[in-house]
Amino acid sequence: MEDGVLAVDHHGSVLLANQALQDSLELREPVGRHYLEVVRQREVGELLEGVLRAGARRADEVEMLRGGRAYAVTGVPFPGPEGQPSGAVLTFHDVTERHRVERVRRDFVANASHELRTPLTSIRGFVEALEDGAMSEPGTAHRFLGKIRTHADRMASLVSDLLELSRLESGERAPSWQTVAPGEVAEEVAASFAGAAERKGLSLRRSDRGAPTVVSDADRLRQILENLVENAVKYTPAGGRIDITSGPASAGGAELVVADDGPGISAEHLPRIFERFYRVDKARSREMGGTGLGLSIVKHLAEGMGAVVTVESHPGRGTTFTVRLPPGQERRPG
Repeated sequence: MEDGVLAVDHHGSVLLANQALQDSLELREPVGRHYLEVVRQREVGELLEGVLRAGARRADEVEMLRGGRAYAVTGVPFPGPEGQPSGAVLTFHDVTERHRVERVRRDFVANASHELRTPLTSIRGFVEALEDGAMSEPGTAHRFLGKIRTHADRMASLVSDLLELSRLESGERAPSWQTVAPGEVAEEVAASFAGAAERKGLSLRRSDRGAPTVVSDADRLRQILENLVENAVKYTPAGGRIDITSGPASAGGAELVVADDGPGISAEHLPRIFERFYRVDKARSREMGGTGLGLSIVKHLAEGMGAVVTVESHPGRGTTFTVRLPPGQERRPG
């Protein structure tokens, strides 16, 4: 993107505003007007006045009120007509994306620190209680040790998910391309969760509509389905139903669908559920051992092999996740 340029004389009247600046800041006929009428932003005015007063270079990063974008603004003096004080030239370099990445990184570190601190605090509390005499009460000691194990397992799961997400985002874990039968993968995953569903009183049903084989990564696909089915088992109440369906996608390729009749997700949460550490119900998710990273991992796994994951949900009526695998070299079974 071309940098914006603004030039003013020693009075602050605009001599030049290039087209890139006019477009990005939505300026209208800026030349000849005072800069305060043109760029209504305190930080820009202070920087420009500093250049005019000191006759020296100034630089700052500014998040503009108009348009909401961030710019690295650099101002330098330029000679005025003979006998006249210097004017100033400002360049505006768009750094919005870098600011976004830095904000995501800061939020990620803060969230990860919080998620690790919570179980650590609980572990420390139980250890202190054991040291203060609970060890002499076998029943209490056994219960406290069980709590410590639960929180330690939660920390281990969080660290494991963090490492997995890091590998996916860095591109360290590339897909292993092979001919995959999505229906067979879905069958394996359904079988692996049959016991957990039965213990919770859930009906886990599996159906296939003739899903074609595709060129994909079987391990990634299995991990995606395991995450989705595990969530369905966790959050669907006893007596509920989970359906795992495979079949051809309407645009070619194959699709896998995991649907439940659980509590559902409100519309305002749906755009964010694939974000790292985003939880619809924070307290319930932590109580059930969730790390808040599962769906983010699902999204990265899918994108890495050209697949797409979508979600539909209605409160009180359940949630449906659909994984669409690109056509590749597909073949229908039988």
